[in-house]
Amino acid sequence: MVPTRRLAVPLLIGLVAATGCEPEGDKNARNSGTCTDVDGLQTCRYSDRTGSSGTFTVDVNVNGGAGAFLLTSYASPGTYLSVEAVTDPSGGRALYWEDWYYGDNNLTAGILPLYNEMQLNWPVRDADTPLSAGIWSIDVAAIDREGYYLLNEGVDVVTQVKQDSSFTSGTVDVRIVYVDGLDGDTNITSATEDAVVIWRAIWATYGLDLNVAYDVAPDVDAGLPAMTEGGPEIDEISTDGTEADITVIIGDTVGGAANIYGESGGIPGTLVEGEHSAVAISWITNAGGDGVFSADDVQVYGETLAHEVGHYMGLFHPVDYDGNSPYSWDALGDTDECGNQSACDAALGENNMYPFPVCPSFNECLPQQTLSDDQSGVLHRHVGAL
Repeated sequence: MVPTRRLAVPLLIGLVAATGCEPEGDKNARNSGTCTDVDGLQTCRYSDRTGSSGTFTVDVNVNGGAGAFLLTSYASPGTYLSVEAVTDPSGGRALYWEDWYYGDNNLTAGILPLYNEMQLNWPVRDADTPLSAGIWSIDVAAIDREGYYLLNEGVDVVTQVKQDSSFTSGTVDVRIVYVDGLDGDTNITSATEDAVVIWRAIWATYGLDLNVAYDVAPDVDAGLPAMTEGGPEIDEISTDGTEADITVIIGDTVGGAANIYGESGGIPGTLVEGEHSAVAISWITNAGGDGVFSADDVQVYGETLAHEVGHYMGLFHPVDYDGNSPYSWDALGDTDECGNQSACDAALGENNMYPFPVCPSFNECLPQQTLSDDQSGVLHRHVGAL
């Protein structure tokens, strides 16, 4: 076994207080599997194993007119998956992990060996190599906890390609799931529906519409796991959805913390099943801790939904802090790379992806409802925006 890069520190993906495939049965380049095509979203599934280098290659057959693809891969517990490289049909390198792994700018968590589940949506930004017709190849590494490549390791693969190259308008299917009987509490359900109205208004400005369906999972505990940990209950809930929707779970708390408004299962997340394949939301934290939603609480709730699903569709915080000092920024050209919290609050405090609310006074917080053009472009490039 050959040593690989260090394991990554888990990302801050919560909001904290303060594939082209051939017809079914045919081969998708070197990979064979079963494919379906529903509403312009082509989904292929197959199994593979790592080779002598501890990597495997996924080939995605992109048809003309496709706008983006999403790769989701799974391995056994204790195996960490991460993207090494993306190669376009002409043999050009569109993405290489080392170009982003050690820097201060975040493009995609797909290059980070965080879990035994991994997602990559491509392209991420307008600045990235756009899709062209032909075979796109993604090299993926499987490593263990000590940082060694794993040989002959079994993996499952799902590729999804959206046959939509418009990045100015789209519809996102969202399935909101109440757990542990919370659907019977009208205080919660009414506030959630009102918050969705706010979320819909935020995204409508940027050409995105929401198609929201409501569901229940009565046997799942309302104390939701941290999405960095995930769990079988998340897999079970997401399996009941479709291959084109994003699952949002409403519970009491997330990860047992009283100050977590919500967490995303990835940056980006997947449209198919998995132990991290959802956004988890704490209704209690969004209600302000007293369990009663004021109008201001509902406003924050709507902004939280937009923020967390924004992560799930590929957006990072425009800036993250170590104390008062920024330590990383997103990879977008039109979000300010501010130098301290005061400057960041002024430049980005009303951005929906800012890492926490900005409150000039105890009873007054800035609305966080804006996105930059590049942030909007990331949302439109996720395969869930059809």
